[in-house]
Amino acid sequence: MTRKDIHDHSDRLLTLKEAAERLGLSSWTLRRWCLQARIESVKLGGRRLIPESTIARMIEKSTQRADCCTELRLD
Repeated sequence: MTRKDIHDHSDRLLTLKEAAERLGLSSWTLRRWCLQARIESVKLGGRRLIPESTIARMIEKSTQRADCCTELRLD
């Protein structure tokens, strides 16, 4: 997380449950990833939170783009 990310108050912090639902993972898997530093997280008090932008980046990286130049052939 960069300094800009830390000071950008427009980035909503998601609970593990909310973030896990968006990613289609269990909250336990996401918690383990946080502890292994596989995903950015913020710990406030006893709560671990995930920046919404982190979830968006993960989804973007794992999204496969369709090849726009390939024609769909229905024979």
